[in-house]
Amino acid sequence: AAVSAGSSLLWVSGSGVVQQGRMVDVTAGTEVSQGAQVSPGHRYLAVEESVVLVTSASAQWAQEGVWASSALNSPNRGMPYLDVSKSAWYVESVAKAYERKVMMGTGTLIFSPTDKATRVMFMVMVGRMAGADVYNSTPWYQKGWDWAVANKISDGTDPNGNITREQIVSMLWRYAGRETVPGDYISDFPDCTSV
Repeated sequence: AAVSAGSSLLWVSGSGVVQQGRMVDVTAGTEVSQGAQVSPGHRYLAVEESVVLVTSASAQWAQEGVWASSALNSPNRGMPYLDVSKSAWYVESVAKAYERKVMMGTGTLIFSPTDKATRVMFMVMVGRMAGADVYNSTPWYQKGWDWAVANKISDGTDPNGNITREQIVSMLWRYAGRETVPGDYISDFPDCTSV
């Protein structure tokens, strides 16, 4: 089951393991993190800014709020993500990014469509679009980061910082092989402080 922030889950019977995200065991008054077992008879609440994935071979649960079951959500345009609704306005874009292997999600069965992207996530995406070998590295983004720096797509600074629209355009501009335009033209736009 995938449980969105603010939603709860009453684990009725069987065993389950938290694969991703964090929950509060309301019954015990404790926090439950990735790798922990869930207990029958306990109510769990997904914490803010978290989508929790609990897997089980055989279990029963009751849910309140936003949740998904792989049995109910698949197939979703061939995507494995439990947190991408078939009716979401962005489902076609996510499907194309997944089909082209530009974006692979943030975890097992989780895409995290409402999370902010980081600079290094975008470096990896550009590397994948370019057909570079940016897969299977430790940490997961290392080959993408190295590729982006080597190809002057990014200077590699602040890799875990949230990426801005300005930085996205700059990286794509460099990837396209365009010359840098001198001057400060961004201040001409009314939303320049939020890009």
